[in-house]
Amino acid sequence: MDSGEPGPVAQPDAAKVTMPGTGLDQAGHCHEGTISRMAQSFISSTLTPAWLGTRLGEPVNSLEVEPINQQGGYLADLYRVHYSTRGGEHTLVLKTEAADPARRNTAERYQSYWKESLFYRQVAGATSISVPHCYFNQPPPGFALLLEDLGPAAGLEPAAGISLDAAMLGVRTLGRLHDTKIDSAGLPGLEAAFRAAANELPELCAPLMEDSRAGRIIRRYAGNSLDYLPRFTSQPQVVAHLDYRQSNLCFRQDHLTVFDWGEWYLAPAGLDLAHFLVFSLDPSQRRACETGLLTTYQQNSERLYPADALLASYRLGLLPALYLPAMMLERQQQPALAGIMRDRLLTAISDHADWFERELWRAA
Repeated sequence: MDSGEPGPVAQPDAAKVTMPGTGLDQAGHCHEGTISRMAQSFISSTLTPAWLGTRLGEPVNSLEVEPINQQGGYLADLYRVHYSTRGGEHTLVLKTEAADPARRNTAERYQSYWKESLFYRQVAGATSISVPHCYFNQPPPGFALLLEDLGPAAGLEPAAGISLDAAMLGVRTLGRLHDTKIDSAGLPGLEAAFRAAANELPELCAPLMEDSRAGRIIRRYAGNSLDYLPRFTSQPQVVAHLDYRQSNLCFRQDHLTVFDWGEWYLAPAGLDLAHFLVFSLDPSQRRACETGLLTTYQQNSERLYPADALLASYRLGLLPALYLPAMMLERQQQPALAGIMRDRLLTAISDHADWFERELWRAA
């Protein structure tokens, strides 16, 4: 699997790139606030037919760039690069830092741009799962990735639901991801994420602290999250995606490609399992197949997880999962999707409330 390390780069030619609807005009100028300065510079000065042809190893005749859902992006901005060669019309995806200061600041606080660049440089080639091919990898400052375009099958929203077969494929793929063998020196650990989130969690999660068992569990965790950090760091640490949900998965029959690697850390397996089961399945689906999916994960991982330890890791992983829907709701980012995620998470925590009140609080 290619790491995306750049090779020799040709000098940009004089070709002009248009960006319909973004404010980047025929001369490559950008209206303030539409795309980031870095993206403007990269698109207008570097991303030319000659440069792209050097990356791809074949002549590129023309190209055009358009935004992909700029208002709904999580922490980065996405663009689709349309280009033509002698063989026909093709597309790639360009990922850059966000133009929106709030999203960009969050990404920088959690080192999301650095982590995604690091993933394609050091981890992608070590794992056996399918990830997008990376044609260009520029770490921050000036973060930019040029990636394989997975097309319309990528990122189906949770409301569409997934089948049991797809859910089984998802947990089998997680088992293979978590079996990735790599030197952990210098790789991001979960403690940094906990410390970055600790101060804002109580206010951020306030809308989830309803007057219910789930709300009270969230209130206690959000106000004391660092007290529970040892419960996470004492578990086996694996290469974890940490946003492993239907929106970041591309299902094609019996093949699954995983994308959007800006949130990965070395972390317990249960965090990915919690994200996937809770955010990709509706509550009735999850309740019906939760035990079976955890068993399937066990059977497809080289790590020998006792059933009770894996279940505890999964349950514990429900708590950090609250950060994403809480942040999306606070910023009014994709509010309908955020509402679905919030409701599913509250239901899952409520379903396991006896365990939280018996085991977790007693050990706090």
